[in-house]
Amino acid sequence: MATDDAGGHLDLTELPIVLAEVLQQSLGRPVRMEQLSTRPSPNWTSSFLLEIDAVIEGGETLRLLLKSSSRSDLHETARRVKPSFLHDPRREPAVYRELLDAANLGTAKYYGESLRRCWLFLERVPGVALFQIGDLSAWREAAQWLARLHLGFAGEDAPRSQTVPLLCYDAHHFCTWLERARTFQGERARGPIWDRLEQGFLNALDRLSAMSTTLIHGEFYASNVLIETKQNSRRVCAVDWETAGIGPGLIDLAALTSGSWPAEDRFKMAESYRMALAGSAPLPDQFSADLDACRLLLAVKWLGWSADWSPPADQRQDWLGEAVALADAMVPKAGGRK
Repeated sequence: MATDDAGGHLDLTELPIVLAEVLQQSLGRPVRMEQLSTRPSPNWTSSFLLEIDAVIEGGETLRLLLKSSSRSDLHETARRVKPSFLHDPRREPAVYRELLDAANLGTAKYYGESLRRCWLFLERVPGVALFQIGDLSAWREAAQWLARLHLGFAGEDAPRSQTVPLLCYDAHHFCTWLERARTFQGERARGPIWDRLEQGFLNALDRLSAMSTTLIHGEFYASNVLIETKQNSRRVCAVDWETAGIGPGLIDLAALTSGSWPAEDRFKMAESYRMALAGSAPLPDQFSADLDACRLLLAVKWLGWSADWSPPADQRQDWLGEAVALADAMVPKAGGRK
């Protein structure tokens, strides 16, 4: 077997043996590799990604992605700024293994993992990141896919933390971000503007507590959604499930629709999601208010992410300005849910 070792800083000495074992278990038959070539993925921005082309006996080529979930293998910037309480190397492999593999949602095929090395082996999906696509219909299809995900894991079908170490997107979780935001914003976290933000934040938590929960991606931004086009159909494939958890599905929709969208386009995306919920769809006014509450909570999250970091281009905006504007528009607590 010929091997082209281009694994960056990963020690790939054992890769041929580990991969053969993983593929044998996944494919249900002995696997002999004839050629193995690797190269660091150009999409490496957080966890280390390695592209693998494996030619197995018979000439079949498997195009795979190795993802290291070890914190030591994070990109230098991610290792410096990503809050440690979010990191659990067991989470993403367990989400693929226990939840997504049998869900028939079009996510990357799960081939297996090496727990000792924190290596996850997935299908390398030949898609384009959604943020690179200007056609609004692709974004609306992503919203519809998101609704199917949330419906599939709602209610009695919701995953349990005993089998998968999921995050919990509850009031405590978002209060953690508010405390971090206060620290990082310094003097800006004082005065009437911040008071307005905090009042709106409390109103948003009121709404959050009344929302139904399901499996959520946690960071369903356009950079984490691949679109593979085949003839007249599109495959929507969410990637990077590192912060998957249990929470209101609108947290994901708020991420997808974040940014400087024209109001009409944001409405169309949101309505595509709501209509895909079919019989579970909330009334439009309640849905809109709940979505705005989740947008406010995400804005506070980004304010509390790091003191010296800016998010990727598709997530970058005036989060403080957006948070205050959303807070001002929130229904007062005394008014209840309208």
